[in-house]
Amino acid sequence: MSSEPTTLLGREEGKGRPYPLFLERFMLVAVVVITLVYGGNISEQFNANWIGFTIGFVCFPLLLLATSEMIGRFIQSNQ
Repeated sequence: MSSEPTTLLGREEGKGRPYPLFLERFMLVAVVVITLVYGGNISEQFNANWIGFTIGFVCFPLLLLATSEMIGRFIQSNQ
């Protein structure tokens, strides 16, 4: 067996640029801050307590996390 690492398709791969992890950490902190600042405001827009809480503090943060993940993948694809 060869000691060289190979890919499944047998192609040559070079080492890319390092991924900027500080951007991902910044986006995660931004998601937490935005949730704390705006989650209560979104929650207050609904008459039922459980619906407002669910949308403001469950759905909204998940939407923000999904958006930050897409931004991170876009940054990674451009590296």
